[in-house]
Amino acid sequence: MARKVADLNVAPPTQAQTQSVLQYLRNAVYLEHACVLAGIPVSLLEKWIVLGRRGKPGFVEFVGAIDRANADLGNMVSNTFMDLARQGDTKALAWVHDKRLAQSEKHRTARILELEDKILDEIIENPTDEDLAAAERRLTELLGADTVH
Repeated sequence: MARKVADLNVAPPTQAQTQSVLQYLRNAVYLEHACVLAGIPVSLLEKWIVLGRRGKPGFVEFVGAIDRANADLGNMVSNTFMDLARQGDTKALAWVHDKRLAQSEKHRTARILELEDKILDEIIENPTDEDLAAAERRLTELLGADTVH
């Protein structure tokens, strides 16, 4: 079953709310903290993100702006550490390596959850042991096909 957020009947973020959150993000504040500092409850942020990821107009732009701000900051930090690594700083090189591994694991975990949701959405409400075994085989197949070596 797809993860759901209760009561998604909310107004999209205003331009002022979006700009406030983005300013905090550009200053390396975590998203949840940026929203609190901007006067936005985290529960509302979660709804906006769900609606944005589902493609609902007014929310897609907010999520896209957050994604871009986070990517820009991540790129700046990575570039700084890569510059240090190129200058022979082995601690910086280790940091870059560890972050890449952590990011890879994060994406892998998200992919597994996505595939599990997809499979669960495909089976009946009261699955038999056979249905569950088939779903587990399907997940194994999908993960095997998705594995990057």
